[in-house]
Amino acid sequence: METSEKIIISSESDFISFVSNMLSVENIESDEFVFPDIEFIGWPTLNIVVQGEPQRYKSSLTASMLFGMADLTEEIYRAFAVFRYSTSNLTNLTESDKKALDIVYYVTEGSSRARGQADRIINGAIRFLNNAVKKMNGIQALGMVVALTTCASTVGWHWLSEYHETQRHDNTTKVDLVNAATQSVVNGQKVIVDALIHGQTKESKEILLRGEEGKARLVKKLSADDSVQQVELGSHIINRAELNAMNIRQRIDRVRDDKTAAFFINGLNWSGAANQDLSVSVINSSTGETLTLKTTEATILPNELLALSSSLTTRDEVKIRYLEVKENGKTTVSQFTSIELSN
Repeated sequence: METSEKIIISSESDFISFVSNMLSVENIESDEFVFPDIEFIGWPTLNIVVQGEPQRYKSSLTASMLFGMADLTEEIYRAFAVFRYSTSNLTNLTESDKKALDIVYYVTEGSSRARGQADRIINGAIRFLNNAVKKMNGIQALGMVVALTTCASTVGWHWLSEYHETQRHDNTTKVDLVNAATQSVVNGQKVIVDALIHGQTKESKEILLRGEEGKARLVKKLSADDSVQQVELGSHIINRAELNAMNIRQRIDRVRDDKTAAFFINGLNWSGAANQDLSVSVINSSTGETLTLKTTEATILPNELLALSSSLTTRDEVKIRYLEVKENGKTTVSQFTSIELSN
C-alpha cells in the first residue's frame, strides 16, 4: 500500500475500508510486502452486559463476572503471544508486551455493563508486524491483524459466523469457499471473510480459537449464576435457556489439553459426503501409543497435508500439535491442530 501517512482506525467502517484497500494492493501476496503504518484508537471494544437480579447486577461486578472476565483476558493474552511468538506460552511475553496488554474495564453506572478497549493490544502487536511479514506474505499478515481484532474484542460476530461457514463447506478452492459463503452478506463482511480465508495460517487459526475460547469461558462462569437472565457480548445475545444448556454441559468433568508430540504417520483416511473429513492414524514415537487425530480439508493447510503424506511414505517422524479432550477421565476428542514445521 503506497502511503507514508499513518492510517488511523477508530471504527468498524474504518477497519473495513482499510482491509478492503489492502486486498486491492497488487503485491499483497508477496513476502517483500511492507505493511503500512496503522494505529487503532478507541476501537475495537469489549462490551459485556449482564442482566440479572437487580440488586446484584447494578453498578457492580459479581464474582462470576470477575472470574469470567479474567478467563477472557487470559485467552486474549495467549492470542497476543501467538501473534508475537507463534506460541501461546505466556512466559515468552516481555515487560514491554505486558504493558501493551493492560485492559481497563469501565462499569456503567446503574448496570453490570463492562466496557474495555482493545486498541493497545492490537497496536502493541502490529509494532512488530513487518518482522513477521519476513516469515509470511502480506495477506497472511493482514489475516493475523483481522484475527487478533476479532479475538481481542466483542465486534465481528457476523464476520466470524460467515468465516466458520466457509470452514464447513466441502469445496476445495478458497475462491469457491468465499463465494459460497458470502453471496448473501454485505460487502463489508465479505472483505473481512476474504482476508481471513486467503490469509489463513496456523497462527491466525489459533488466534481465532483463543478468542472463542475466552468468550466461552466467560459465559460458562456467568451461566453458573442462576440469577443471570441474559448475557450480551457486543451484538451477540445469550438468553437463560442457552445458559442453562451450557451449565448442564459443565457438569461433565471435561478437561482440555493442548499437546505436542512426535509421531509416525500410520495412515490417512478421507471420509464424509465429499471426502472432506480426514482421520490421521498416528503412533507416538516415544510411547508407542496409537491415536486417531481428526481434522477437515477446510482447516488443514496445504503444506501440513503435504508433510503428513511425506511422513507416511518416508516413515520419518513429524511433530504435531493437537487438542485432547477428556470427559470423566475418558478421551473423547483428539483434534489435529497444526504441524511444527522445521525452518
